Amino acid sequence: MKKFLPIVALLIALFAVGTVAAQPQTQAAITASQDNVTVGDPIQLTVAVTHPAGTQAIMPQLEPTWGDFIVRGQSPVTTTDNGDGTVTSTQIIDVRLFAPGAFQTPPMNITIADSSGQTSSLTAVPLTLNVQSVLVEGDTQLRDIKPQSSLPLPASWPWIAAGLTA
Repeated sequence: MKKFLPIVALLIALFAVGTVAAQPQTQAAITASQDNVTVGDPIQLTVAVTHPAGTQAIMPQLEPTWGDFIVRGQSPVTTTDNGDGTVTSTQIIDVRLFAPGAFQTPPMNITIADSSGQTSSLTAVPLTLNVQSVLVEGDTQLRDIKPQSSLPLPASWPWIAAGLTA
C-alpha cells in the first residue's frame, strides 16, 4: 500500500493543477486618464476587473477621503463580454490630489460573487501618480493678494421705466 501513496499524491496534485488552470483568471487593475497631473486637476481613475462570465464584480463605495485622494464621485459599474468566457467590469472614479509629489492609490478590495452566493475577494493593483506643482521652480517670492474684480452695474433705466409705468 505504501508503494501507491506517492502515485496517489501525484495524481491529486495533477488534478488540482488542471482544475486551477481550467478556471478563467480573475484580475483587477487601476489606470489613470492622464499621466501629467498638477495640483487640484480632475483625475479619472478606471478600475477594470476581468472575471469569469456568470459572476459579478462588486466595487466598494469609497469614502470622500480615500488615502491622500479626494473622491468626487464614482460611476455605475459597466460590464462587457470578452467573448472568451470572461467579462470585464469597469468603474470610473473621479478624484483630486492637492499636494505635489508621488501618490499611490490605497488598496481596493473588490468582491467577486457567483450565482450560488459564493464570494471571493480580489485586490486591485495600486497605481502611482506623480503630481506636479503649478509653481515654477525657484519661485519663492510672495505676492500680494489680487484685488476683487469689479462687475459692471446693470442699466437702471428699465427699472425706472417699469416703476413709472406701474
